Amino acid sequence: MALRPPRFRPIRRDRAGLALAALAVGLLWLAIGLTIRRQFDTAADLALRETANLARILEAQVAGRIDAIDATLRFSQVLFARDPAAFSLGDWSVIGGDPETVSAVLVSPQGFALATRDGPLAEPLDLRDRPHIQAHLRDPAADRLEIGWPVRGPLSGRPIIAFSRSLRTAAGEPGGIMLLALDATLFSRLHQALDLRDGRILLVGLDGVIRARSPDGPVAPGDRLPEAAMTPFRAGLVERTDVRSSALDGTPGFATWRRVAGYPLLVTVRLAADRVLAESRRYRLQWLGLGALFTLLTAGLCGAVARMRRMERASRAALEGTFAHVGHGIMMVDAAGRVVLANARVSDMLGLPPGLMVPGRPLEEIIRWQEAAGEYGSRAPPEHLASQDPSHGAAPYIWERTRPDGTVLEIRVDHLPDGGFVRSWTDVTEARRTAAAIAAARDAAVAARAALSAAFEQAPLGIILLGADHRVEIMNSLAVALLDLPPALAVPGTPGAEILRLQLARGDLAAQPELELDARHAIADGDVPDRAYVRPSRDGRLLEIRGRHLADGRVIRTYADISERQAALRQQQAAQAAAASALRSRSEFLATVSHELRTPLHAVIGFAEVLLQQQPGPAQAASLREIESAGRQLLALVDDILEVARLEQGRLTLRETAFDPAATLRELAGPAAARAAARGLRFTLELDPALPAEAFGDAGRLRQVLVKLLDNAVKSPPPGASG
Repeated sequence: MALRPPRFRPIRRDRAGLALAALAVGLLWLAIGLTIRRQFDTAADLALRETANLARILEAQVAGRIDAIDATLRFSQVLFARDPAAFSLGDWSVIGGDPETVSAVLVSPQGFALATRDGPLAEPLDLRDRPHIQAHLRDPAADRLEIGWPVRGPLSGRPIIAFSRSLRTAAGEPGGIMLLALDATLFSRLHQALDLRDGRILLVGLDGVIRARSPDGPVAPGDRLPEAAMTPFRAGLVERTDVRSSALDGTPGFATWRRVAGYPLLVTVRLAADRVLAESRRYRLQWLGLGALFTLLTAGLCGAVARMRRMERASRAALEGTFAHVGHGIMMVDAAGRVVLANARVSDMLGLPPGLMVPGRPLEEIIRWQEAAGEYGSRAPPEHLASQDPSHGAAPYIWERTRPDGTVLEIRVDHLPDGGFVRSWTDVTEARRTAAAIAAARDAAVAARAALSAAFEQAPLGIILLGADHRVEIMNSLAVALLDLPPALAVPGTPGAEILRLQLARGDLAAQPELELDARHAIADGDVPDRAYVRPSRDGRLLEIRGRHLADGRVIRTYADISERQAALRQQQAAQAAAASALRSRSEFLATVSHELRTPLHAVIGFAEVLLQQQPGPAQAASLREIESAGRQLLALVDDILEVARLEQGRLTLRETAFDPAATLRELAGPAAARAAARGLRFTLELDPALPAEAFGDAGRLRQVLVKLLDNAVKSPPPGASG
């Protein structure tokens, strides 16, 4: 929106005075003198106002940038306190998002740089000579932002300004220092954005040390200003505008010194007097040169007024352009509560209609319109009106508000010495959502890792989980015990190669050269083989080790103590060998006894048959037949024992010959019928007409099976069977 330029009353001349030459000349020179003086005073006043406005803009930009850096540092404090062991600059994506941040450095509690976001340093870098590091080392318990002197970064090689905060564990113990380095050339870009041409801006600490300046000059960053220039600001002065010679190079100029709210810093905007008063000096020469001519005097006065108006419009246009390009909504209100100026971002962020946010409109009228539009639900919160009260003093007044559309705005009010104030709006919606999402994701990851670690601890195996970078992520206590690892290696983050180097140095793998070779290849290539193997441990136990690559590039290794299992296996094998030996002995004994018994049995049966052929008496014949039957039964029993021995020794053979199944069955039917009759049973043989006349097989084995079945049937008849 356009800013309304102030109205200047045109200088009017009474042309009637041309008749009076003397009076006209006197009035002419009086007007010339007054005009020249007013020109110089106006140029000086405009220059001082411009430096004051630019200083406030510069202070807001510097404070905003430092606020963002400090928020990042505080975020690092929260992450470190949550889990110091898992804190890693490589996974801290928030740092990499700011192009002005040259580097992020993790400093040990002793003052040595240990790591950057690119990873751990090969050698710790001594930073104890830096004043801001010394401040942390002197008071490690203090939680304050330290701003270092400008130096050339030892890691980046670029001019930097360091910002740092102490890190502490959840128990409050010192854990180190988090350091962010800001590109010092940022000030040069701010100088270009303000379009100061031959103007100069400085960033100075309350200690008098120049942190940055633009453009370069005879006094460089790191030089110190006189103590007299710093004393008023140390005593609480917020802003000072003056016209004097520079304390740096002695050149006169118009300058505004302003304290950066909340930080021990000053910003300075200085315009050289030669540049500010150049136009006035030229006008003075023109007025003096043209003073003799009345008509030219009038034309010169009109031209001077026109040029004055153009200068003011140009100055205000530059200020408006700066406001328009600031990412925040900014509004300036005077002591009467009326809008002085506001950039377009205010109407965009608050959803105001065109024409409402214009210079001269009371702020209360704008707030009432917001109430009617339902911006606050019913009535505006008291702080929206109370923030206009100058009793708040110089301290910034900050709060947050959520609009009906869900946008979260951070509102800041800075009071001005004249009773007015500057109000700014910053859209922090995405920042809050991102922070909440990051915190939730990290909490979920921590919980999942804790659950996985607990599950690993309950497992009956030693387990090590290596990340895709071949560093230990999880190691349970059983793995530490089985591998006999020292405490220094039994922590997350340990490179897997270090564990292998320890095992090679102790000779854990010396008994198996192929394992030593695999370990050396794994150290060189960073890869872990998948194959399983068994090796002895240092205390004599037998370990079974297996490895598996996961889909995400991680590797899981398991370690099982199989000493007892191997001992049980050996005992089982010994028992099986003993049982086999006993079985062989028994089989050999049975075979021997069977052969020894068959010879006398054959003799008994033979003699009984011979005696039966000699026509014995009935009683003798009956006895001989009993002897023959008993002998044959005993011979069958011996044959069975011999068959069992052959089965146990695996020597049972079958003789395949052609035989008549019907004849074989009839041979078995006679003895079976006699035995059944002796038991009072009736035995009947019924042959199927479809039975073949000839079959191929072992007829002797078939007889043995059928005899056993018939004997069992005679000995154990079914219930109810009778003769």
